[in-house]
Amino acid sequence: MKKKMLMVGALLSVAAIVTSCGGRTVNDNLIYLITDVGNIDDKSFNQSAWEGVQEFGKTNEKQYKYLRPTEDSTNARVEQIETAYKAGAKVVVMPGFLFAEAAYIEQEACPDMNFIFIDGTPAKGEDSKTAANTTCLFYNEIQAGWLAGYFTAKEYDTGKATDTVKLGFFGGVGVGAVIRYGLGFCAGIQHYTEVTTTSSKFAVNYNYSGSFVAKPEFVTTIEGWYTDGVECVFSCGGSIYTSVLQAAKNKNKKLIGVDSDQGLALEEADKPYMLTSAMKGVKASTELALKAMYDNKGTLPADYSGKSVTYSAKNDGVSLGGAESWKFSKSTHAEYETLFTSVKTADAAGNTDSLYVVDQAKDPDKQGFTNVTVNYIK
Repeated sequence: MKKKMLMVGALLSVAAIVTSCGGRTVNDNLIYLITDVGNIDDKSFNQSAWEGVQEFGKTNEKQYKYLRPTEDSTNARVEQIETAYKAGAKVVVMPGFLFAEAAYIEQEACPDMNFIFIDGTPAKGEDSKTAANTTCLFYNEIQAGWLAGYFTAKEYDTGKATDTVKLGFFGGVGVGAVIRYGLGFCAGIQHYTEVTTTSSKFAVNYNYSGSFVAKPEFVTTIEGWYTDGVECVFSCGGSIYTSVLQAAKNKNKKLIGVDSDQGLALEEADKPYMLTSAMKGVKASTELALKAMYDNKGTLPADYSGKSVTYSAKNDGVSLGGAESWKFSKSTHAEYETLFTSVKTADAAGNTDSLYVVDQAKDPDKQGFTNVTVNYIK
């Protein structure tokens, strides 16, 4: 009964938005972040965005608060956006594609509030529109995944033509960012085989779990992969890394983290299991968007307003983890920095085809990799 009442309340909130978003007192110094389904300590997307809000707020003497939806639904997210609006928020930061419909509804219903939408575009069904008070921040996850794939391949390469090195990609929901990370990972392995003298072949177990939340059955799945010979799994999807980490510990294998430098946040005994993380600059880009808005007298400037902004290697928008969390034994962080510089140069010149070619419209096992066999588990 309680759940039904909450749902009815949320639906009434949605219905009332069109006529109720007005007559409020705006606090020009108030920033709100609303989480998707995780929390601000998820060691991933929500936490990175929140850290960006905090850093900007402290540096620029702004007030900052966060809200968490009561459930995983558009209605619940709309309800929290409405709460921030009524509290006088000047801007709301929304991390994650799950905000698509809520952003679509609220950006026009609340025209005197700015929206910073991370990793998504306002959309309802087939209709997509980014209003002038909204900006969408995206990242080239292909490049981050590519870097992780290259160094993971190097770590486990035996150099023997008779060997097939087994690796894994375990994603969350199969949406744009997750897909790009995974394809980039496989492409990085492929590139490693092209530019080195290795005779080894590589195989990748590849699966979208359908969730960004850790589950006991995920531990069982990844334990099975490890038992079958998989050496390292790229865990790509919010808190599911905790399931992969548990499996790695149980089987004495390794994993790659995602989005933030997750290895830094692990317990000391767990840190050796995570080789690095494929990262995107959510924290820094959140700060940049907030700065751009406030530098423009509280409205989004022309290069943000109603537009998507993409961060990649050329503007340091993606990377691997720092030297402190670097656990590869066959590569140094300095070697990574050298390779990253080459990616950055190619990216700036628009010449990344020399490093990777992937097609997001095709399944991972249909990419045409010649030295990497992708075992796509649907």
